[in-house]
Amino acid sequence: MLFIYGDMKILWLLILVLFTINERVSAQNPDGQMSEITFGSRAITQFNEELPAEGSYFISDEWQNGWIKLNSGEIFKNILLKYNLDQSVLFFKQKSAVRTFSVKKLEAFGWENEDKKTQEFINNKELRALQNQLYELIIKEDISLYARYSTKIIKSDYNEVLAVGDKLDKIVIEKTYYYFFKNKLTLIPNSRKKVLESIAAKYHADLAKYMKEERLKFKEESDFVSFVTKWNQLIIDKD
Repeated sequence: MLFIYGDMKILWLLILVLFTINERVSAQNPDGQMSEITFGSRAITQFNEELPAEGSYFISDEWQNGWIKLNSGEIFKNILLKYNLDQSVLFFKQKSAVRTFSVKKLEAFGWENEDKKTQEFINNKELRALQNQLYELIIKEDISLYARYSTKIIKSDYNEVLAVGDKLDKIVIEKTYYYFFKNKLTLIPNSRKKVLESIAAKYHADLAKYMKEERLKFKEESDFVSFVTKWNQLIIDKD
């Protein structure tokens, strides 16, 4: 009996050690600090904010109080969030821990940013767009407006001889805008002429007049919002 008891005790200790190793994963969190976090057996993508470049891959550098909706339908509220565009990963804080979700597991998430503006982001399944692309929902109407984020690197142009230029590469976040109408997602070009070419004849003249009067150049988000808002109003007036 003592022999069996001793073997069972060793077995339980071994299980406990394996469970502890499996449960504790060391990962680099968005604050640039190493943290011991609990996340099952799933490894977490590492990210270090201390990049040899200016800028950030995060939509917002500050933690935002928001919510998450998983593909399973589960909703979690009042969570501090950050989204990394380079890795397509959502970081969130839970007590003193930092965890992550891949965009593949997310149906939507959102927050109220530092400018008190509500931002909602959805996965592309609803839009039938490119796989695992994230879109910001800006207007939800008959014609909805979405923005897709992307990043690019502007290389350093520093000249050591003349000691001029930028020494570091720059991370730049860009947004492209789309309207969603009749189950089709369409890019809105950064050109008034090209925008008009994509509009149905029924609304062409009214929108052409409106864009000219309002001097829409489609360089700022407000221009895209104004354009889609007007188009939705025309649908109400004409249909």
